[in-house]
Amino acid sequence: MLRRGPRNIDRLPLDVAQLAFRDPGADRSCDCDGHARYYSQMPCDHSDPPVVIERAEAWLRDRGIPPEKWSGVRFRHAENTPDQKGWKSVVIDIERRDDAWIVIGIDRRPDPVTELGLSIAS
Repeated sequence: MLRRGPRNIDRLPLDVAQLAFRDPGADRSCDCDGHARYYSQMPCDHSDPPVVIERAEAWLRDRGIPPEKWSGVRFRHAENTPDQKGWKSVVIDIERRDDAWIVIGIDRRPDPVTELGLSIAS
């Protein structure tokens, strides 16, 4: 059936679509904000990386450590996910590099973890 006029198409916002199709190795200019680049496609019953980053920043601020000294610090956040199918815990590792937080690992584990919460990683 032929239609006249514009069709109503559900489109992603342009910035989200560009993130989905860009070559991450070609341009690092948008890597300066870890909060802005995380888009979860499925609901999770664990903390997302932006939440872990907020907790790490709060931990550093609570101890009076200024942001200019955050570069190089690594954090690990571990929590159990007993209701998740396929794994029983999630461990998220983040690192501050210059002025940006980088997620360096998301590990879904088959067994529960015993050391829960946020900690300094080595």
